[in-house]
Amino acid sequence: MKQNIDIEGLRIEHTVSILNILEADEYILLTKTRCAHRNVSSEDLSEFHIFINEQSNAINQIVEEVEEKVFALGQTRIGSLKEFLDLTHLAEQKQDYSNSIETTQNLIEDHESIVNFLKDVLKIPHKPNDFAESAFLADVLGKHEIMILELKAFLSNKKPHSIRIPENDFKYAQAN
Repeated sequence: MKQNIDIEGLRIEHTVSILNILEADEYILLTKTRCAHRNVSSEDLSEFHIFINEQSNAINQIVEEVEEKVFALGQTRIGSLKEFLDLTHLAEQKQDYSNSIETTQNLIEDHESIVNFLKDVLKIPHKPNDFAESAFLADVLGKHEIMILELKAFLSNKKPHSIRIPENDFKYAQAN
């Protein structure tokens, strides 16, 4: 008896499962970033709020792009907090949100977790018809790498002996 295997259906299902994990990670990171935006209180409050608000907007844009990608594949996106928590790679930790340095370091770790997940996914050999999905994931990976550099540049202005990024490369790396 010959089995009919829907290869295209399996490919879409696999792609959507990756996108669902990515959406969960992005949504949790968005929530943590918004929490930082609302709760940090320090001497650099205004600068930090503007910076974190821009990062929050960028992450929100990624969430919307992931949702649109799932919809374009004819699938239903996840949407409950339970689903996000079940799928995310990001860890919850108790932290002092009033401390901008600690908060920024934790956000860097979360971005790095997403970057590592995407790098692992992109190592898997892809079929030619997966090019659009691979390009999309690589684009998201690049956005997170830039946000990591921006966060590190922000920290470098707060801590001595931190890595400095050339001023012209990233908008938050301007020396004071």
